[in-house]
Amino acid sequence: MEYMTVTKFFIGRAIVVSILLVLGFGVFVYKTYFTTPPNAETPVQETVGTTEPPVFVWKYEKANTLNLDGIPKTNVFLEATYSNGVVERTLIATTDGGCNDLPESDKDSVPTSTDAQCYAAGLGYHFKVTKGSTSYLVQKKRFEEASPDYTPPASVYEVVGEFPLSK
Repeated sequence: MEYMTVTKFFIGRAIVVSILLVLGFGVFVYKTYFTTPPNAETPVQETVGTTEPPVFVWKYEKANTLNLDGIPKTNVFLEATYSNGVVERTLIATTDGGCNDLPESDKDSVPTSTDAQCYAAGLGYHFKVTKGSTSYLVQKKRFEEASPDYTPPASVYEVVGEFPLSK
């Protein structure tokens, strides 16, 4: 009967560990350089000037909550309908009071959109959609009522949502 020596024991283990390391390195190289991750987006090439902007429509729905003064709140949604028929709907804000589309839009608003306004008890928000460099930007600006003894501070637009340029 042959007994295993300490040297044979460690050499056997070193061979097994080496084989596992080589296999692991091979799997790493294969996954890194030869496969595409499942969540990777393939770049879409578009011809400049041929993509039509989506049509943006504001939707207003009564929220299930009231503000601290008991005034109903409104959920403000924006729907973008792309030229291929894909519709994307996003909740933009929940505001106090009621909302409506404005008859005129700001000059930098996307032509296929309207501006929206929500207002209650001296405070309101103006919403618009503009085209950014990589997406359509939904912007919001706060406004307040003025009075003879109060001039509200000037407010600037802030981005509150984004829509992709194409779907």
